[in-house]
Amino acid sequence: MINIIKIRFITYTLSLITIFIGFYFVFNYGIKFSTEFTGGTTITFEGDTIKKEELKNIITPFAKDTNIEIRVKDLKTATIKIPKSLDNKEVEQMQKTLKDSVKGFVLQDLIVVEPNVGKELINKTLVAIALSIIVIFLFVWKSFGDITSSTAAIIAMLHDVVILIGIFGIFSYVYGTELDLLIVTAILTLLSFSLYDTIVIFDEIRKIKKKFKAQNIQNLQETINTAVSKVFVRSINNSITSIIALFSLALFVEGQLFWFSVALLIGVILGTYSSPFIASTIYYDIQKLLLSKKKK
Repeated sequence: MINIIKIRFITYTLSLITIFIGFYFVFNYGIKFSTEFTGGTTITFEGDTIKKEELKNIITPFAKDTNIEIRVKDLKTATIKIPKSLDNKEVEQMQKTLKDSVKGFVLQDLIVVEPNVGKELINKTLVAIALSIIVIFLFVWKSFGDITSSTAAIIAMLHDVVILIGIFGIFSYVYGTELDLLIVTAILTLLSFSLYDTIVIFDEIRKIKKKFKAQNIQNLQETINTAVSKVFVRSINNSITSIIALFSLALFVEGQLFWFSVALLIGVILGTYSSPFIASTIYYDIQKLLLSKKKK
C-alpha cells in the first residue's frame, strides 16, 4: 500500500519550490502575451536566408515609432510583432514590401487585433476560468455532499494551473514563448483532466469510509492510503497513453501548436501528480483539523 499521507510534506515542499521558481520568472521577467491579448499586428512568413537587421529596416516605416519585435528561426522563418493595429491598406503594403524584399517569401500567418478587442478577450478568458472553477466546486460539493472534498479538489486544480503558468513564465523568458488562446485552451482542459482522477480517488474514499462506524484520524489515514493505492496504477496507465500521444504530436508540429501540445503534456503530468499527492493529502489535513476540533 502506498503511504501517501506519510510523505505529504515532501510533496508539499516540492510543489512550493516549483511554484516559487516559476513565479520568480513571472514576476521578474513577465510573460509575453500574443497579439490576441495585447492588440497589434503579427506576421509570420518563410523565406530564403532571412536576416533580422534587414527586416527591421523594411518594417520600421510601418511601425511608426513603436517597438518592433522580430524573431528569426534558422534564417528561414520569421515572426514580426508590431504593437500597433495596421489597417487593410497598410497590411497590403507591408506584405508587398516583404514579398519584394525577401526572396522566396511565403506567408504563414497574419493576425491584426485592435487593443480594445484584446482587453475584452482577457476579461472573457478570466471570467471563463473563474466560472469553470466555481462550477467544478459546486459539482464536487453536490456529488460528495462534503465541502472538504470540493475545497481539496479546487486547491489541487489551482496548484496545477499555477505551476503551468510558472513554467510558461520560464519558457517565455528562455524561448520567447507567448501566451495565446491555444495555451488558455490547454489550461481549461487541464482543469477537467486534473479533476477526473481526483473524483475517482474521492469516490473510493467515500466507499471505504462506509465500513468505519466512527471516523478517526487513524482510520482516515488508512482510508486515503487504500483509496489512492486502488486507483494509482490505473491512473498512471491512462496518463502514459495520453503522454505518448501528446509527445508524438509535439514532435511533428511547430510554432504555437508545439507549445499547445507541450502545455497539454505538462498538464497531464501535473494532473496525474496532484490528484493523489495534493488533493487527497489536502483532504486528509482538512479532515484531520476538523476531527481534532470535534474531539476537543
